[in-house]
Amino acid sequence: MDKNIKLNSISLTRRKAIRNAVLLLGGSISVAQISPLISDVAAMSANYIPKFLGKHHFQMNKRLVDLIIPESDTPGALTANVHQFIDVMLDGWAAADTQLRFLDNFNNIDRRSMAMTGKTFADANRTQQIKLLEVLDKESFSDNGTDIFFGEFKALVVFGYYSSEEGASVELRYDRIPGGYRDCIPFSEVGRSWST
Repeated sequence: MDKNIKLNSISLTRRKAIRNAVLLLGGSISVAQISPLISDVAAMSANYIPKFLGKHHFQMNKRLVDLIIPESDTPGALTANVHQFIDVMLDGWAAADTQLRFLDNFNNIDRRSMAMTGKTFADANRTQQIKLLEVLDKESFSDNGTDIFFGEFKALVVFGYYSSEEGASVELRYDRIPGGYRDCIPFSEVGRSWST
């Protein structure tokens, strides 16, 4: 019974992440649709076949999510199947104009990578990929930035990550019944955020 309570508590946090992802993609989702979507996302595996993205764009998506949330002392975005989550969200929940915008922006990342490295993004080495992502990040988040796609993509990666069991329970150190209240705890004592 304790396990069921824990999973239900995580689902509430995961529900918010999935709802935010759908809204970011220009879609809408009812409360009744969230639980089946959480189940679909949780059932993803290594045998996943892309539903919306072609092979090239799916590999690019996979590389991007890995660079945005890499493995560390906690699972990264690949372990959490965020690349699969994004494909599912684009296929079933994104507005048609959002789908086209994602494909156009993936192609733009490839063009920019070709200009910088002579290789597509997926074929460039890790250092070259990171350098390009730093440029995209600055353009997306600067005060006068006109290209907001990369910021939206990063938000989708974060929503996907925290809708996964790895993100919601491991990264956030899920604690169903946290201890007593202690204010002003130095971050060095905690190590990372907690999910309650």
